[in-house]
Amino acid sequence: MRLQILSLLAILLMTAHSTWAMTDDDIYQADVPVASQSDQEKERVLPMALTEVLVKASGNAHVLDNPKLQSGLVKASKLAQEFSYVLPTTSNAAIPYLLRVRFDADGVDTLLDNADIPVWEINRPVVLAWMEYEAPHQPTQVINSAISSQIQTLLQDNARRRGLPIILPMMDVTDINLVSSNDIVNMNELVLINAGKRYASDAILIVRVLQQKSDYAIEAKLVMGKEQWGWKFTVNSLADAMTNLIDNVTNTMVGRYAVTTSKSTQITLSLTVTNVKQQGDFSALMQYLQSIASVIEVQPVKVTDTSVLLTLNLRGTKDAFVRLLETGQHLIPDATPTTDASLAYKWNP
Repeated sequence: MRLQILSLLAILLMTAHSTWAMTDDDIYQADVPVASQSDQEKERVLPMALTEVLVKASGNAHVLDNPKLQSGLVKASKLAQEFSYVLPTTSNAAIPYLLRVRFDADGVDTLLDNADIPVWEINRPVVLAWMEYEAPHQPTQVINSAISSQIQTLLQDNARRRGLPIILPMMDVTDINLVSSNDIVNMNELVLINAGKRYASDAILIVRVLQQKSDYAIEAKLVMGKEQWGWKFTVNSLADAMTNLIDNVTNTMVGRYAVTTSKSTQITLSLTVTNVKQQGDFSALMQYLQSIASVIEVQPVKVTDTSVLLTLNLRGTKDAFVRLLETGQHLIPDATPTTDASLAYKWNP
C-alpha cells in the first residue's frame, strides 16, 4: 500500500504546476513601441524587448553592464517565441502599436547563468504598499487600488519594469477602520502589519510622499519579518520619486533572494513537511516546491498520515533556499524538527 501511495505521489509531482508564482508572461514578456508592423521594425526592437526581460528576470536594472549579456542581445530573434501587436493605452501618432514579445524562459535564464548573473526566482515576495501622499492645499491621500491616480500608475509601471510584485490596499471600510493616514506618517508598523494580514503579502512597504514647493521628499520603510530597510531622499519629480523608490526596494529583494543557478553548484537536502493531511495538501506542496527555479528534482521518500519526507536536489546554497521558502508563507519552520531531515517545516495551505 505504501508503494502505491508513493507511486501516486510521484505522478502528482510530475503533473504539478505552480499556483503561487508570478506567471512567465509577467517576467519573460515585454511590450515595446514600434512605428509599423514591418519585419525590419520588429528586428530593430527585439534587442530592446530582450533587455526589458533580462532586467525583470534578474531584477538587476544594470544587467547590460555585463559584456557577456551585451553580446547576448544578438540572440534576441532566436529566443523570441511569440509575437503580437497591441494598441498602446495612450494615443500617440508616433507610436501606433506595441510589439508584444514572449521569450523562451529557459533561454533567458541560460543567458544570465552563463554571465554569472543571479536569476531572481519567479516565485517572488509580494509587497503591500501603504503610501500616504501630501500636496499643498490638498487633502492627504492614502494611495489605494480602487482609485486611479498618477502616483499609483507610476508606482505600478516601475514595479512592472523591475518585476516586483506590489499591491496596494483597497482602503475599503475594513481598512479605514484599521488604518489612518497618521499610521503611515508615523510608520506604525504594528498597526499596518495587522491591517495587511488580509492581503497575505510577504512584506509591507510604508511610504510618505511629501510634495514641496519645487521637489518631493520621500521617506520609506520596508518591513519583512524581523528585518527592516529604510530610505530618505528628495527628487525633482513624482516620476523620479517612484523610480527611485521601486529601485531601492527591488535591489533589496534581489540582494536577498536572487541566486546563481549554475549547474556546477548543486546540493541535496532532506525536507520533512508536517500538516500534509490530504492528497490535495501534497499536490499543493509539490506545486509550490516545483515553482522554485533552483529546485532541480523532488523525490518523496517516506509518507505518513500527516507528513512527508522529501529529498531535494537544488542549485545554489542551503541558506539561499531557506530564504526562498519564506516567500508565500506556505512553509513555516517547524519548532520540533525530526532527526532524519536537514530541514523541517509545517505546511500552511
